[in-house]
Amino acid sequence: MGCNCGNKGDKFQPKDPSIFKRAFNFGKAITKYVSSGLEDVSRNEYQRRLTICKDCEHVNEVFDKCLICGCKITMKAKWATEKCPHPDNKWK
Repeated sequence: MGCNCGNKGDKFQPKDPSIFKRAFNFGKAITKYVSSGLEDVSRNEYQRRLTICKDCEHVNEVFDKCLICGCKITMKAKWATEKCPHPDNKWK
């Protein structure tokens, strides 16, 4: 549970974004999502994304939060307009 930063060998070590950065990131994400007509990914894709996030070292499972962008994972993973914020885009 919580951040496992450094436990899985990832050299990318982000800091938890500030409240302002999280609000900015969420604002961008929701704008794209609404502009797309509220397009969601398929149920299978959603489950695939959640599985990837569950194994990611940059996730706070207690707060359902990505430690890179600060977004709520169960929400962001549903939106077809979103991608994983990790530099390797783990959802691709």
